[in-house]
Amino acid sequence: MDESILIIDDDAATRVFLTRKLQRAGYQVWSAALGAEGIEMVSTHHPTLIICDWMMPMMDGIDVCRSIKSNKQLHAAYFILLTARDSIADRVVGLEAGADEFLIKPVDNRELIARVRTGFRIASLQQQLQDTVEQLEVKVEVRTNEIQAMNAQLLQAMQIKDDFLANISHELRTPLTSIITASKLLRMQTKDVLSSRQHQYLDIINTSGDHLKALINDLLDFAKLNADMVSIQQHPVEVGSLAEQAISIVQPAAQEHQIVLSSSIPKELFFYSLNTDGCRVAQILVNLLSNAIKFTPAGGQVTLRVVQTFERIVFEVSDTGIGIPYVEQEHVFERFHQLEPTLTKQYSGAGLGLSLSERLSKLLGGHILLCSEEGVGSTFRLYLPD
Repeated sequence: MDESILIIDDDAATRVFLTRKLQRAGYQVWSAALGAEGIEMVSTHHPTLIICDWMMPMMDGIDVCRSIKSNKQLHAAYFILLTARDSIADRVVGLEAGADEFLIKPVDNRELIARVRTGFRIASLQQQLQDTVEQLEVKVEVRTNEIQAMNAQLLQAMQIKDDFLANISHELRTPLTSIITASKLLRMQTKDVLSSRQHQYLDIINTSGDHLKALINDLLDFAKLNADMVSIQQHPVEVGSLAEQAISIVQPAAQEHQIVLSSSIPKELFFYSLNTDGCRVAQILVNLLSNAIKFTPAGGQVTLRVVQTFERIVFEVSDTGIGIPYVEQEHVFERFHQLEPTLTKQYSGAGLGLSLSERLSKLLGGHILLCSEEGVGSTFRLYLPD
């Protein structure tokens, strides 16, 4: 660091005294007789340390200090205010103006050198700190640009993935629908012709086809959600109608798994009109009910209840299934999240239903809460605005 000093004092004798003492100590020294002249020399020479008298004509030391400290290009200079004032009030005024240190008149030579050395050490530390900050700012800027570039690449990759899922889902759904329809027609037309084993094969085709169709529909919905293409069509719909529709869709699966499926809707809520997107609500309820049926052993129960609380309609799906471990509960709404590998093999699925339902519930202005105990069962509550 350049150990240069500027002395600003209207008293010539003081300027000469300070200049000689500091030059003998090995410092480079400039001097100015007036405040305005000193500010101009600061701009020209950029001294590391300034010693300025408080009491000067036209522009005193306080004004000089404020002017220098308010200038971003000059404010780093270490400012020592030279004064005969020694009261706490005067020191406060000087500190508020931006002074870093005080030197009391008459000036003692040992104190002068000690204050100056201390000032240079502090100025050096401040410069090191400033250099470190600037280096960090450069590193942060470089890293930010790298992260932004990576984010752009990631967004592009996600868009390509979503487009691929949407396109492949469309391409798969058409032939899959034909397979499901053909298998159902074949079963109807050959009811008394095929053997029981052949009928089992047709059942497998139908069940697998329906499962794949549901998965493809979920993939399409996710692609639309990610592209902000899902629109909510609100209209009045009866609560009881929504519940019955969802129950009727999952009833065959419940019977197949030997699950007791029931609903509980208060009379005053059955015909209650809810202004929402009925198709999306039904989709969420079917997902929640299907999930409950899948994870409930044969002989268990799945129940759909409807209650009203705090200006909210709550659809509650509870089961007596395997329950969800506590450590897994915070992840159940994550996309493609599945249970631990041993359970994933037993209970098929892509991990889309709950995540899709949770995102749709938010589009409807609601949310889904989970309450579950491992080995006892789970309850999912869909809260919708009344």
